Amino acid sequence: MKKIFIPVFFALFFAAVICAADSLTEVRTYGINDLLTPEKIGHEEYEKFGIAGMIEEGKFERYEIGGRIACFHQRKIGAAIVEKDFLNYQFDRNTGEFIEKNGGWRDDLPETLPADMLTLEEALAKSDAVRGEVLFGILYFISPDSDVFLLDPTPENPCWAVHSTGESGYRVVTLIDAVTGEFLGNGVPPPGDGDSTVMPGGGFMISDDLRIAAQIRTEHGIIDASFHKGGEDTTARGDRVVWGYFYADPAYVSWGSRNNPEMYVKIWFDVTGRTDVNFSHVSVPDITVFSACPWNGTTYDRNDPLTTADRYVRHEYWPGK
Repeated sequence: MKKIFIPVFFALFFAAVICAADSLTEVRTYGINDLLTPEKIGHEEYEKFGIAGMIEEGKFERYEIGGRIACFHQRKIGAAIVEKDFLNYQFDRNTGEFIEKNGGWRDDLPETLPADMLTLEEALAKSDAVRGEVLFGILYFISPDSDVFLLDPTPENPCWAVHSTGESGYRVVTLIDAVTGEFLGNGVPPPGDGDSTVMPGGGFMISDDLRIAAQIRTEHGIIDASFHKGGEDTTARGDRVVWGYFYADPAYVSWGSRNNPEMYVKIWFDVTGRTDVNFSHVSVPDITVFSACPWNGTTYDRNDPLTTADRYVRHEYWPGK
């Protein structure tokens, strides 16, 4: 009996040890319910925004970006997007620990849309400001800090941002008050249309010398991509690294979102003086990337296309070359 019992005991013991070791190395996946808790983000924050109700209604999206998990909610009042108002809670991907919160939230807006709201068709019928073929319209509460709708004063009512081809064939963004039907002005349109790559209207200085930009080919033409810097660090050797991603502005396309990256960027400033700009396409639309080092204020040194068939390109710069 002893000869049988001892081997069986040790076999069971070592099996338990192996299972315990495997469980220790297992990476835990954190869901929205694990992360958005009063203990992690604070009881006051949790109650102020009614986080429990938002989770129950499925209003948060979960994204994994680098070493972080982002829980993102775009604020809407009815069907109207509240421009630049969102909640973005970020957590460590490995530990689930809270890192930071980004976003804005105005307290001067109504809880519901006006009862006498105009549909897009009714707004177009009331206003003769829109020219050319209507492509689509998006309902907004305009932000006082808007980069696309430069209006003073900022409209209090929700507004229809109507995208049309315009009389010249180029895209025009017309803003119409969604209650009165009044023409309020024009938004900043995307920089180009058609099949030709144009000089980006935007661009982002990563350092005193390096500038990068990107353009996304959408169903409505070419648009400038917006850039979000994710972070930066310096290695023990002295190299500097900066990372971030490009995304489509929701003012131009309905599927655009700051938390819907189209392309990641990693910039490596080597201790030798070399600069590497690495572009990694992670979406579906064709994207053209641009970089310049040093930036001369007008033109980019390099541009390359990225597609689903060819998702990576690197721009390399040496000082003096």
